[in-house]
Formats: sequence, C-alpha cells, structure tokens
Amino acid sequence: MFRYANAMLRRAQTDVAQTRALADNRRLWSTVIDLMRDPSNALPMELRASIVSVGLSVQREMERSRPDLDFLIAVNEDIAAGLAS
Repeated sequence: MFRYANAMLRRAQTDVAQTRALADNRRLWSTVIDLMRDPSNALPMELRASIVSVGLSVQREMERSRPDLDFLIAVNEDIAAGLAS
C-alpha cells in the first residue's frame, strides 16, 4: 500500500492528480495510525508511538497549502522498506 501511495504521489503533477494522491495517502496514514492506537496491537508500545508520531508528521505535511511530496514519498519509502525486511 505504501508503494501504491508513492506511485500516486510521483504522478501528482496536476492539481487533480495531487488531490487524489494526497487523499489516498491520507487514508493510508489514518488507517496506520488507527492500527497503532488499537489496544490489541501486539507491537511494542514504543514502536507504536513512534509510528503514530511519524504518521502525525505526515498528516501535518499533507495539510499544508503546498505539501512537500518528496518528504511524503521518502517517509513512505522508509516505512515500506522497513516492512519488507
């Protein structure tokens, strides 16, 4: 899902494409944050808190009038790489 979000962000050259890519990325990160806040999540609390912190940073960036797409892509790439290993 992170790789899909990145592909959409990379293609976001027009306002319409950017709006769609940011909406998809927003849904992804909202889901991730919700999963990290779920009390039944078996991940260590410190890791969950760190992921929530990253997610909140991503959400703040997406709320800017001109979000830094390179930052969003880099964060998604880092998370995807961590999940793949």
